[in-house]
Amino acid sequence: MPIEYRKGSRCGFENCPSREYYIQDGLTYCRRDHQQDVPLQTQVGEDEEFPTRGRKTRKEKVAVEKRVSRVYRGKKAIELYLQCYQLILRKQCYSLIHDKGFPPELENVVHDLWSLRLQLLKDKIDEDSASDGERRLYSSQNETTENEVESTVERTLKQKRVVPRLVDTLGLCYFAMILLRAPICLGDLQRWAVDEEIPYVRAIRLVPRVMKSKLPQEYIGVLDPRCPLKPGRLHDDVHRSLATYYRHFDLIFPPLNYHPLLLSFIQRLAIPIDLYTSTIKIAEILPDAFTFPKPTWRQRTTSLPEIQLICILIIAVKLHHPFDNIRRHTQSPTDIGTLAIDWDAWTTARQEYLTKISKGQPPSSNAFMATTDRDVLAMSAAQMDDYLDWYEKTWIDDDHDPNEEQQKRPTNGAAPPPKQILDMFPTARLNPPTQNPTPLAHHRALTQRINHVQRTLKVRRVTSTASASASASAGKKTESRTTIPIGALYKRYRRANDLLRSEHARSFYEASAEVVGMSLEMLVKAVYGMETQLENWRDREKRRKRDEEEEGSGDDDDEGEGEESGNDLTIDKGLDGETS
Repeated sequence: MPIEYRKGSRCGFENCPSREYYIQDGLTYCRRDHQQDVPLQTQVGEDEEFPTRGRKTRKEKVAVEKRVSRVYRGKKAIELYLQCYQLILRKQCYSLIHDKGFPPELENVVHDLWSLRLQLLKDKIDEDSASDGERRLYSSQNETTENEVESTVERTLKQKRVVPRLVDTLGLCYFAMILLRAPICLGDLQRWAVDEEIPYVRAIRLVPRVMKSKLPQEYIGVLDPRCPLKPGRLHDDVHRSLATYYRHFDLIFPPLNYHPLLLSFIQRLAIPIDLYTSTIKIAEILPDAFTFPKPTWRQRTTSLPEIQLICILIIAVKLHHPFDNIRRHTQSPTDIGTLAIDWDAWTTARQEYLTKISKGQPPSSNAFMATTDRDVLAMSAAQMDDYLDWYEKTWIDDDHDPNEEQQKRPTNGAAPPPKQILDMFPTARLNPPTQNPTPLAHHRALTQRINHVQRTLKVRRVTSTASASASASAGKKTESRTTIPIGALYKRYRRANDLLRSEHARSFYEASAEVVGMSLEMLVKAVYGMETQLENWRDREKRRKRDEEEEGSGDDDDEGEGEESGNDLTIDKGLDGETS
């Protein structure tokens, strides 16, 4: 039998050059019969074949699908966000039309305003996309990752500035109401949004799950604000949107329908109706009163017409019904302010009204969203039930999609509890509370408040001009003290802290701020600015009259001017008062 040789490494025994080996009796020898101490390491040639010494098995590769992100990015994400935003806006219009009684044309006007806003957004998104494409086209491959991170941050900031915010939906509804000449103020919209009478709080709940699952987290946060809607924020947003529409589309909104709105303010504040005439007279002094101003450099939010309206009303109240206890007189029984407000009775009626409307009604969503852990520990049983009811209604998602049950299944294979098990442990309260007070109950409480204030009005002393001058010339100190005319000793407040000196003034300012949805500090500054504007008008009128007298105007003209200035006598004398 021929010997079978196998090739291997060089033998090396006494410089043996042999590379061929054979096996005999379990031992390995080279071709020159040198026994090898180590196992044979063969070198297999390309053309040589050896018998198979074992079965080789290979693990089959499992076809793994390429993971595709369910969340949209870039321009596609912005388009999806705008669709969700438009859905929320449409639901707000539906609630305003069917629940608040606004005309159906409101939805068409909002649609037109939103179309203009979309046109502006489309231009900005296209500009951002073009700039990003040029940046990728001309970027160098050797750039560091730090530059890429900076460009990503810049794009994110641009997108946050481009996309509209949730509070802009309330501004669009407000502009539509202004175009329809509806007597509405921003305070009403803010109150409805906070009380969840129109969709705003947790508006992301209104978006279907299919759209919500593909929306990036930063856009979900925009549609789901975690901070309460603070007073004055809506006014700032409306002022900013007003400038946007004028700058890009030359859109100027019509003047405010202030006649029914002023009557509404007087009714809510429970003050005499004769202040309506006084407010209109003061408004005639101002140029372009109650109109939306054209945006200018460093223009303030207080230039909105409804803020002007409430400021002039407060000035009229301070002129004819001051908050001090000084006795004043009138020159005729038909003068405005003959019946003075008893501010002690007015404050008491306001507290009783707030108690009635808050009885049986849980706090607003702003109060619940500002709740801390310490507040929870100090809650009573009823307050805890109200808080948990609000939490269940606001934060628990009842939209169950059985098709996504497999996607929600954890990695350990445990399935979520079925709906039948969850129904065995309901979270609803066993003894539900009574229904909240209806608008009719609110109206009755407001009517009782107005009647209480009207019954407590005090009649001022009527003193003619001749008797007042005679008493002043006689030097009667006590008599002169009681014959102070209406509008004299007018006090102005520059800051909210100045109201601490007068409890009645602070209470009235707070009630006025609640009506228009502003903060107290913002309203005090707005009223002070309006008073400064009226004071400047008074100084101009004085200079004009003095110049006419120097020019030698006739006696008849002087008498005519004196009769005309008598109508604004209270304004002229009132603004000479003190400044707190």
